[in-house]
Amino acid sequence: MIAASDLRRGWCPSALTPMETGDGWLVRVKPRCGRYSLDQARAIASASQIFGNGQIDLTNRANLQIRGIALANIAAVQSALSDVGLVDATAATDAIRNVIVDPLAGSTDASAQADRLAAELEAALVSDPALTALPGKFGFAIDCGYQSELAQTAADIVLRPHGERVAIVCAGASDRAIEVPRASAVSAAIAIAHAFVGYARNSPDIRRMADLVTDMGAEKVFAAAALQDEQRVTISRSANSLGVGVIRSNSDDVAVAFGLPFGRTTAAALKHVIEACTAAYVTDIRPALGRLLVVPCPSGRYDPLRAAAMTAGWVVSASDQRLRIDACPGAPACDRGSTDTRTDAAALAAWMTATSLSPTVHVSGCEKGCARRQSADLTFVARHGQYDLVIEGSAKSIPTVTGLAASQLVSAAAHALGGPHG
Repeated sequence: MIAASDLRRGWCPSALTPMETGDGWLVRVKPRCGRYSLDQARAIASASQIFGNGQIDLTNRANLQIRGIALANIAAVQSALSDVGLVDATAATDAIRNVIVDPLAGSTDASAQADRLAAELEAALVSDPALTALPGKFGFAIDCGYQSELAQTAADIVLRPHGERVAIVCAGASDRAIEVPRASAVSAAIAIAHAFVGYARNSPDIRRMADLVTDMGAEKVFAAAALQDEQRVTISRSANSLGVGVIRSNSDDVAVAFGLPFGRTTAAALKHVIEACTAAYVTDIRPALGRLLVVPCPSGRYDPLRAAAMTAGWVVSASDQRLRIDACPGAPACDRGSTDTRTDAAALAAWMTATSLSPTVHVSGCEKGCARRQSADLTFVARHGQYDLVIEGSAKSIPTVTGLAASQLVSAAAHALGGPHG
């Protein structure tokens, strides 16, 4: 059993803080205000082809990362990314700029102000030296209502604009929020972040906002941020959802979303889709939670984009069972992984397709469970080349079955669900 302290790295890679993995060095490239221009996306693909191993990940926090870089080539990758504006001034500011933006921001009248909020929030974060004390995984989200549930699980502070006001939600208290005028929303969010830093400085067990809210309650957090007099509102679950396929707002087609199988594509595949986007007069590609790539474009231009995505091997149908499975890179790409997680995940997806069963599945190469924080119907956790099975839990839950070979995953899943073996 691996100790929890050995699994907690406490930091995340970025463009200026690469991470060594089993297949070389990894550079994570954060988008600006939730989007990559086509030139930026092309630069990422080219850097992957020239200096990496041609494999690109889309993380569960909506960032692209280049894999398999030789140590001698890291500076060249950073230079190529800097040329297109994807590198921050310092490693400290690069680390703190963790802002997830609703992929429809700016695509509709209702979400246009989210674009401005994102730009203001990123500027405020990188200009405030005190906030470099925030944990590496601490993040913000600009939520227009299309990925509300996911945003609240991935971010510590969520801003939800509506009209001339913005509701601000802290992780750990997702049903309650303060509401402030649009003009003061960013300063309010920054004040909450400062309050977190103040409390966490002397409490090593407080690593994320949910820890602080659990410890002291959201009201005390708001008070520490001098927001105790702001209006309180109840947050309701959004009826909107974002998945693979055409995205509509007010009956108008505004974008199309594709999935990356288990969060992975190749540089060549990405370039192929970029060229189709160029031909369709698309200006940018937007990474989204759920390992989706959203392409905003007018109605009638989806067919060539869909054809390009199909050729690239991306997920183009909402019924594709690969969307139900989260899988980390596994071995040999990750030095902590002990199994080929993506091959094993593909076998489970094929079985799910053949049997029409649709559980949520997490295939993790180690106990850390990077690919999915929340519970799944079935979670397979690799240990020393075999798998343990957790039913309705996470990678950190107590397993029901232990010591499964990769060849036994389908039968174990079928037994757990009471379904056919395929």
